[in-house]
Amino acid sequence: MNSLFPLCLIFSFILPKFASSTVLFQGFNWESSNKQSGWYNSLINLVPELAHAGVTHVWLPPSSHSVSPQGNFAI
Repeated sequence: MNSLFPLCLIFSFILPKFASSTVLFQGFNWESSNKQSGWYNSLINLVPELAHAGVTHVWLPPSSHSVSPQGNFAI
């Protein structure tokens, strides 16, 4: 949770207050949790580049494989 706070803080300053369009960056793949330094930790270095490219939102789902046998997060 502590590593997510700096990312949220950075995005709170980068995101435009009145955007005319929205670009969502889906920041994960099935092996996100296997990256040695942590995929989400390395994304923090890409924030300025993503913002410059027009990305306004980033979705970061849990960085682990599903615990359900179906492969989803069903409740």
